[in-house]
Amino acid sequence: MIFYDSIPFTSLKNLSLNNKRVFLRADLNVPIQQKIILDDFRLQAIIPTLRYIQKHGGKVILATHLGRPKTENPTLLEEKLSTEQLICWFEQNGFEIEFEKDLKRAQEKSKFHFSRILLLENIRAFKQEREPSDLFATELAQLADIYINDAFATIHRNDTSIALLPNHFAANAKGIGFIVEDEMAILNQLSQEPKQPFLIILGGNKVQDKLKVLVHFLSQAPELTPCTIILAGPMAYTVLKAQGIEIGRSLYEPQSIAQAELLCTLAATTNTELILPIDHVIADNENEKGKVHREQAIPRKKAAFDIGPLSIQKFCEAISKAKTIFANGPLGKYENPEFAKGTAIILRAIAYADAFKVIGGGDLIATLMQQDLEHYFNFISTGGGATLEYLSHRNPENELAGLKALLTK
Repeated sequence: MIFYDSIPFTSLKNLSLNNKRVFLRADLNVPIQQKIILDDFRLQAIIPTLRYIQKHGGKVILATHLGRPKTENPTLLEEKLSTEQLICWFEQNGFEIEFEKDLKRAQEKSKFHFSRILLLENIRAFKQEREPSDLFATELAQLADIYINDAFATIHRNDTSIALLPNHFAANAKGIGFIVEDEMAILNQLSQEPKQPFLIILGGNKVQDKLKVLVHFLSQAPELTPCTIILAGPMAYTVLKAQGIEIGRSLYEPQSIAQAELLCTLAATTNTELILPIDHVIADNENEKGKVHREQAIPRKKAAFDIGPLSIQKFCEAISKAKTIFANGPLGKYENPEFAKGTAIILRAIAYADAFKVIGGGDLIATLMQQDLEHYFNFISTGGGATLEYLSHRNPENELAGLKALLTK
């Protein structure tokens, strides 16, 4: 039994797996182009859980989503969103695996060949997964004797296989895999007694979600403040817009202005330092050559795609002082080498900082791997939004749907 803040979660190690069918909810949502996996970080992370289940005599029924399918039925799923594309990777890494689209046939196959993983079709291809259905949960439950959630990156979602399916298993027949166990242990360490100064660096998209989490963080987790928050990319441009500063044609979210204003107010009242870019690399569009603009206000006909040298210097100064650092999301349009400098330099500054360092979010992790800096970090989280959600709640086990469903009664 694993206890987090006195809340019991059953570890995979405390379950009897021999001759048991194990429904393993994973998050293997990896980038794929023309059937080639571009980044297998999440696939590599699930290996210890898979190996443990098989070593102890369990049959793995593997369920994951891939992308955001809009179909009503898996038979209509686009090939590029099918989990069948993952089979080659598993075989190359020494696993026996078979794929099944139809849940009825999967129920029959689940009873045989315990050394072979049974991979289900993209779970989000089923409408009932996206629009939570207890009827669908009942159908999924017939596939297995034990339920394991090792999909930390989606632990905050209300999807059927995350939030409802665990309710169909007894307390001694459901638990967490090694990914979730490690994530919770590290994030609790990060949230309960972080060494000060504590620095949060946020970039990337999903502005509305991230601003909402930051607002909740400053409202609900005062033990983590005072802290310093660095914002870049559309996050920063939304806040700058809320402050009345010209951002030109830079990407921002108009619907998040109110949240940005609230964030600024909370930062001022919680002794939180909010650091925004003070200069930028601008261009007419993302396909043109960038030019450094040494002012915070951006010309009306231009857009910012990266942070400028003065911002890099300011961000690095904050990083050098920090003793705990959490980073999520790139700081510019990193896919274009013209606008990747800011993200690259800041990642190196974090890597070499004398601090406890945690990083999350697929885009930033991919950049980290490309620079071969992963060994400099204390922990690389498989979650993006889930990691932020977890940190923003005082009692995440009561707030995040996937954890709440696993609580031992």
